[in-house]
Amino acid sequence: MAALPEAAAPEAAVATRARVRPSRRAGWRVVAAKEFSDGIMSIRLFILIALLGLAAVAAIYSTATYVSGNAQAATGSTGLFVQLFSNQPSS
Repeated sequence: MAALPEAAAPEAAVATRARVRPSRRAGWRVVAAKEFSDGIMSIRLFILIALLGLAAVAAIYSTATYVSGNAQAATGSTGLFVQLFSNQPSS
């Protein structure tokens, strides 16, 4: 009779481990929250955001200056895109 409980014990242990297995998402969230909080409070992040902001402002200013300079020259001309839809095809 002693052999019967021993044979049933490994199966019960496997079934218990399968039911108690923790979710993978829970551990991932803990690690992600820690890494995110460490990165958010870093001075390097603030410097990076400032540099990217300056680059974006410089790009917008450069493009706006170019467009405003060429707007006077293009006032009387119709664009190619508009001509595609406004002219009748000649057959």
